[in-house]
Amino acid sequence: MMAGVGEMLASALVGEVVSKLSSSLWNEIGLLYNFRTDLEDIKGTLTQLIAFLEDAERQSRRGHGGSMSKWLERLKSATKDIGDLISNYEARIPVNGEKNSDKLKLIISNFFSEFNTLLIAHKIKGMRKKLNNIAAEKAYFTDVVGFDEQQEINNRATTSDLETIIVGREKEKEKLVHLLLDAKEEGDFGIIAIVGFGGLGKTTLAQLVFNDKRVNEPAFHLKAWVYVSMKFDFKKIVENLIESIKNSRGNPGTYNTEEDACKELQGLLQGKKFLIVLDDLWEENWKNLDKLKRVLRGGMKSSKVILTTRTGIIAISMGAQPHFIEFLSDENCWRLFSQKAFKSDVERGNKELVEIGKQIVQKCKGVPLAAQALGAIMPFKDGVDAWKSVRDSDLWELEEESELLSKLEILPSLKLSYYNMPSCLKLCFAYCSIFPKGSQIKKS
Repeated sequence: MMAGVGEMLASALVGEVVSKLSSSLWNEIGLLYNFRTDLEDIKGTLTQLIAFLEDAERQSRRGHGGSMSKWLERLKSATKDIGDLISNYEARIPVNGEKNSDKLKLIISNFFSEFNTLLIAHKIKGMRKKLNNIAAEKAYFTDVVGFDEQQEINNRATTSDLETIIVGREKEKEKLVHLLLDAKEEGDFGIIAIVGFGGLGKTTLAQLVFNDKRVNEPAFHLKAWVYVSMKFDFKKIVENLIESIKNSRGNPGTYNTEEDACKELQGLLQGKKFLIVLDDLWEENWKNLDKLKRVLRGGMKSSKVILTTRTGIIAISMGAQPHFIEFLSDENCWRLFSQKAFKSDVERGNKELVEIGKQIVQKCKGVPLAAQALGAIMPFKDGVDAWKSVRDSDLWELEEESELLSKLEILPSLKLSYYNMPSCLKLCFAYCSIFPKGSQIKKS
């Protein structure tokens, strides 16, 4: 299993319980039977723990130590008890989707009249006390899960500079360049979204298009590249756009307010035909996305914006024309893999290693980042037997390979998609991980 799975399951469970406690049903139960203080305290404690656990997930260090693992198990157990109590009553109270407050109170009153509400109150108080005791102990682990969010953003930041090895994207590049050079006017500007999960090469494709000579002047008067990141900082995005546009004209300056920065950017774009790349956009809040679109108005109508994202929801919210990036062929994955895997021409000429290598490449399933990461592992593997061990292993479960793959950015890239799932999907994902690879899961 990947590192940090304990934290993953804990935060997903906590998130689900907080969601349930926020429902209208439990708000009414708390008001009617004086549970409200206890329920609010439980919800508040769990909400604070979510931030702590998400911090731990992002860090995802190996070897937190036995005390950390035991604490997580106690937290999961306490949270599960609370969740079970909630689910038990939700299943037995005949709400049937009723939303009306007065009717809901009547249903709840009729149900609880058959039970000893003091016993229920005692259970909730006991759970509250147990949870608070566990939560108080998290102070012992703050040094373990300290997380520098800005450092993570810096580590993932991209530029418009082309990578040295790029294969299999020529047709997609030509298609996107053609769309950019299409002079028809599309509202304020045209938007193209390159969509796909982590490691498929969205940024690489955007770099190819951005650096194509055909999209330089006179096709576009201004070009700018901005790495957006998971942390949507509107003022920072605007300032980085200004800096990118002014790159050859001196320092962009500093701006006291968001409004000052917006005016400066709109002045630079006014009447110009621009090409802007917004790389790695995660923000799904439509208000923030609309704000981002508004600040880019003022240029020529045939201006274009390219954004890269992992989700089609963002493409739709931005009113973008989506391009779903394609998987690479095994042949192109082999080209990426082989350029990193072989230490010498002697190895490159070893037919047995080549055959094993091509079998390893099939594990990549068309994902270029996987091909490059696996290729980078192979120079540390001496001889046919070592190569076979990689071919025959589940790389995600072997500690040695997992650590190498983490350093080579493939596991962190895939984990990001997990971290941004809703809590309910995280639990579903964890449940599916119980089944051996290749199993058929029957739904009831």
